[in-house]
Amino acid sequence: MGAAAADPGPPELNRRDEDGYFGKDDIKRAVEKVTFEFADDDQSWKTVRENHKKWRSFLLDRIAQDNLITSLVKEMEAIAGISSARK
Repeated sequence: MGAAAADPGPPELNRRDEDGYFGKDDIKRAVEKVTFEFADDDQSWKTVRENHKKWRSFLLDRIAQDNLITSLVKEMEAIAGISSARK
């Protein structure tokens, strides 16, 4: 098995020095750069597809999302010192 490719991290966007602005052409170049780098490494695309499937499944799982929201509300109530427990 070959060595794993190093993660290049997010692509750099060409930004204006004075205000950090970047335009659609800058985004296009950054996306193309990542796309062409991945094109050379089929394993990277497989990993991206696998991760996409996992996230999609998780985000579309209504029970998991309901549980996360319920937990979030409970944590926020605990911080605020209130409770909306239904009786």
